[in-house]
Amino acid sequence: MRGAYVIPLGTARRCAGRRRRPVPLGAWHVVVVVAVALAGTACAPSGLARSQPTLPSTEPTPTTVTGTTATTVPAGEDLPDLCSGQPAAHRPTRWVGLIQAPNDHDLVVVNDDGAPSIVLDEDQATGSETPPQRFETIALSDSDGTLWLGRCCEPASGSLWTLGADGTLAFEADGLLTDDCGGVRAIVSATGDLLMVPEGEPDRALFLFGVGARSVAVDPNGIVVTLLGDDTVLPGSLASGSAAFVRLSWISTTGFAHQDHILPAGYRACSVTWSYDGTVLLLDRSGSEVGNACTGTGLSRLDPVTGDVVRMDVGLPDPSTSVRVDASGTFLLYVTVAGEVRWRSLDDGDTGLLDAGNYVAADW
Repeated sequence: MRGAYVIPLGTARRCAGRRRRPVPLGAWHVVVVVAVALAGTACAPSGLARSQPTLPSTEPTPTTVTGTTATTVPAGEDLPDLCSGQPAAHRPTRWVGLIQAPNDHDLVVVNDDGAPSIVLDEDQATGSETPPQRFETIALSDSDGTLWLGRCCEPASGSLWTLGADGTLAFEADGLLTDDCGGVRAIVSATGDLLMVPEGEPDRALFLFGVGARSVAVDPNGIVVTLLGDDTVLPGSLASGSAAFVRLSWISTTGFAHQDHILPAGYRACSVTWSYDGTVLLLDRSGSEVGNACTGTGLSRLDPVTGDVVRMDVGLPDPSTSVRVDASGTFLLYVTVAGEVRWRSLDDGDTGLLDAGNYVAADW
């Protein structure tokens, strides 16, 4: 059963750097309509139904560019700087977590300096013949502190929902992962699609189909960092047989431009984000895993100019599937395979345990 809880104020990730004016959630619906129009989705002129729209997720087709153009930029040329600065001295005290309870209930927890509050208790039971569609991801919006939840996987691409201050859920878009900062929102679907949208500029949205997207993060300068080309995400997709690579995307005068860095042969990563020192941070995939599973403890840095990948001396003490970074780019937040929420400083290597108990995702 769904409870009507109030989300504490001030949960937004605070990003510095280049900003565009925030847009209300209503305008985000327009963005999604633009992004899926080429897929033939019928959308009402106004008052979009919550069951629409739907990202394509079946037959592989050539990469689709919607509403703008994408330009490939040679390595080292015209790449805006990733956000960089001095590391923060103190980690955030507020974070949010997603719990998959054993009784088919999904719980959303807001933890404020060690004081947890349950803001959603959602019963996911659907009957003995149909498995429950569980929430698997959680993200805090930079622009207004809205909580975004990703559910997998009906439709196959997943579905993204926002949690209102009154505890109600609202469908927003197809997809499973999302991040926003610097005036840009990015969405990755469970089937490896990628959508990037400048806030308030839906006509400049860029949608890429079947590119094997696994992880995405947006830095305070609005640069989208994406892990792409992973054929374990969608076997048989456009990504099949291609090397995994990191793509940096940004808004140019003509649309989205991007620069790709192919990862070393044999190297695989589970998650990608940015760091305070202006590099890209990768969570290394364990070499013993096969198929779609992806966990790891090692961390590597990618130089956004040269593309060089260097393994860090110290990784995570416990295996995790993904990492998130705070607004300063200093502190990682991650959930272990044992359901613990932990943090690690990218500056001095300090680590700590925040909470334990059936967590599957967290953000701050």
